[in-house]
Amino acid sequence: MEWISADNIIAQALPLVQQYPVDYCKIGIVSHPDTIAEVITALRAVRPGLTFILDPVLRASAGYVFHNAIHEKWAAILPLLTLLTPNDDEAVAMSGLPDGENGARVMAQHCAVLLKGGHRTLKPGVDTLYTAHSATDFSPPGNIAFPKHGSGCVLSASITAAMATGLQLKDACIAGKDYTYRYLMSSPSLVGWHEPAISLNRRSGKTE
Repeated sequence: MEWISADNIIAQALPLVQQYPVDYCKIGIVSHPDTIAEVITALRAVRPGLTFILDPVLRASAGYVFHNAIHEKWAAILPLLTLLTPNDDEAVAMSGLPDGENGARVMAQHCAVLLKGGHRTLKPGVDTLYTAHSATDFSPPGNIAFPKHGSGCVLSASITAAMATGLQLKDACIAGKDYTYRYLMSSPSLVGWHEPAISLNRRSGKTE
């Protein structure tokens, strides 16, 4: 693997944010939290209101570990984000705490955190949106789902797209979860098919 440098990422992204009215940006796998901070700072210098959603990919589904940045490094970038979408293992690694739910609650003091349900043992399939003052559960639309490569990336990207259409964060998470479920159910294999549009299923979440 050869990581793309912050300078290279910025050079590719700047023409887009300079030419088009980009308001939302999803970030996926990168080499290090320092790279994320550098990219966000450079792009916000051009578009000050740019909103960032981070899907923190730390390891592949097959087990390959991309990087092991210490949690203090992750803590430094959380205030730069609007939404973080870790799974349980990623919330543990990023927060430095022994369980993902507590880790998500602590990180949510700096930005909203959607703890994904794919790796949760106590709430399998349930995503929880943590903010500084609340936690809202989103149950899966159905009882079964076929696993897919990249389903977490699909979820964060569809949430970002939903926010770009004007949905508030909670409704965007509902729309993204519904979209991702349709992607999971599109095929019994590890390869999925995308539908051309996001629809909002106004299934109310349970809020603590």
